[in-house]
Amino acid sequence: IYLNMWRADSVPEAAPSLVWSREEKHSIRTIIRLLCRVFEKRERRLLLEWASWLVCNERDHPNWSPLVQGPQGIGKTLIGEIMSAALGNVNVKIIDQHVLGTGFTSWAEGAKLAIIEEVRLPGEKGTSHAVVNALKPYITNDTISIHRKGVDPFNAPNVTGYLMFTNHEDALPVERGDRRHFVVFSRPRTEDEAKQIEEKHPTIFTDVVEAVRQHASAIRGALLHEVPRMKRSPDFNAKGRAPWTEAKAVMRDHGRPEDESLITELLTEKFEGCNPDGVVSTKHLMLRAAQIAPRLHVRSARIGLLLRNAGWERWCGGNKLRWRNEILNVWVKVNSGLNSNMHAPTLRDLLDASVGSEFGDEV
Repeated sequence: IYLNMWRADSVPEAAPSLVWSREEKHSIRTIIRLLCRVFEKRERRLLLEWASWLVCNERDHPNWSPLVQGPQGIGKTLIGEIMSAALGNVNVKIIDQHVLGTGFTSWAEGAKLAIIEEVRLPGEKGTSHAVVNALKPYITNDTISIHRKGVDPFNAPNVTGYLMFTNHEDALPVERGDRRHFVVFSRPRTEDEAKQIEEKHPTIFTDVVEAVRQHASAIRGALLHEVPRMKRSPDFNAKGRAPWTEAKAVMRDHGRPEDESLITELLTEKFEGCNPDGVVSTKHLMLRAAQIAPRLHVRSARIGLLLRNAGWERWCGGNKLRWRNEILNVWVKVNSGLNSNMHAPTLRDLLDASVGSEFGDEV
């Protein structure tokens, strides 16, 4: 096995808080002030703990990667520079996302931190899932394959953490059950809101730049000594799964195929053959989908897959139900408190309740 070396001898000396000068204390406070303006408390703490873990564990890698989304002007590049100050510039790589799908992986060696900027791999693009899947083992595996151009592939220990930045809410196709991405949306959601940070604190960005240039030892000391002393967040486990966030749910929704988004939305509505309390006829669901989006041509097998993935089960293992002179395939949402083996009369009552007057349920 090849030794995947990053230059541990090139990191700055870590200065603990007891020996910080007044200028170093001011620098650390300025960095914290910026993080407070950019991130909510929970996400901020988790990001700090991830960064601290990376600094403290020279020969290991975290099993998940932060993906920070926000508008231009919130200081995403500065966050990368703060990490570079703590780890040493030569131990941090900036990776262009376009090299990830080429088959060559020299980008995965020789760095403690890899930063992928301007990530944009939305779910509709055919290659997006392939690129995300190609990156997965480099985030989680302890041993990785390195393939340089013109050189046979070889194995190496994985010591690298990955940090991603993007301006886009649909940056990645986030899969159901994803364990690898800690998706964080910034507090400012627009460029105008981002500008307010500097308007209220005119020198905050230049002060952070100065901190990075002049006080790398204090920054490393804060991550190596001070952050580990804080009470650990219950959601933090560098070797476990990425903490869940509402931002991740939003990004996953952006990346869903159109037919999945349509069916998910329809299942929350009441119409003939669909009771949002947790009962639906696939025939009526298909008819409704065809009325709203005829170009999608959602087929019954696809609907069955989407229902199953969303936690629905076929009634009585696939038995058909007679309702209103029709023989129907009916699905039940089991986590709504209903039973997929419920009696047929109860099921018919729920379907009857889905039928309103022609003027709607309000009449």
